[in-house]
Amino acid sequence: MKYDPKIILARFTSKCNETGKEIKKGTKCLYHPLEKKVYSMTSETYEDYIYFEQLQDDRTKQYYRDY
Repeated sequence: MKYDPKIILARFTSKCNETGKEIKKGTKCLYHPLEKKVYSMTSETYEDYIYFEQLQDDRTKQYYRDY
C-alpha cells in the first residue's frame, strides 16, 4: 500500500529516528512514508517490522498448505 512502511536503500545520509545513529547513503533502512521517518537496521522498530513480516509470510504459507 501507499503508506505502508518499507525497506529501502537510503538515498542520502540521514539519522535514525529511534536510535539517533547515522544511516549512510546506500544502507538498508526502514522508511515510514506516512510519518516520513527512517529507522536503522539496529532499531527495535526495524526488528519488529521484520518479525511481523516473517510471521505474516509463515501464516500465508500455512494457510495454503492446509488447502
